[in-house]
Amino acid sequence: IGNNEEGGCGRAPDLTYDAATNTLYGIGFRCIPGSSHGNITELLEINQTTGEGTTIGQTGFFGGGNGLAIRNDGTLFSYSNLNLLTLNPLTGQGALVATNNSVEFVISAMDFQPVTGELFGIEFGFGDGFPTSLITINTSSAALTRIGELPVCSDALVFITTPPSNVPTLSE
Repeated sequence: IGNNEEGGCGRAPDLTYDAATNTLYGIGFRCIPGSSHGNITELLEINQTTGEGTTIGQTGFFGGGNGLAIRNDGTLFSYSNLNLLTLNPLTGQGALVATNNSVEFVISAMDFQPVTGELFGIEFGFGDGFPTSLITINTSSAALTRIGELPVCSDALVFITTPPSNVPTLSE
């Protein structure tokens, strides 16, 4: 997505869609050769016609994983290394919600369950003996609850709601 000239290892590990504003967001990073922190993490707006990513701004946090999800109130959440963040959708700047030192791997994907509002994620284990797990994430404390193991290298999560069909109304 977009241009990856600087650093050579950029990617957008997760996307989230804000239906209220018709905005597709991505969390992206570019590796910095020789850097002690490894990469620049940025909030992107993704053009839904071309796929081009436009940088909104840097999060101010460095690391891997970078799950991204938007809550129904418009709050953007991201997970970077051990840190659960909220992101400003206008500037990209991250604010620390909480740190969780029990995260074993990276949180590579996140999404809010639309009915319950619970934040789900994937703790990505990188394959071969390292489990990948479906988890829930407490949006106040960053605490994880492991629900169960997923197929190796599962790395996407999305909830879809469809309106019920053929539901009778009082006038029918």
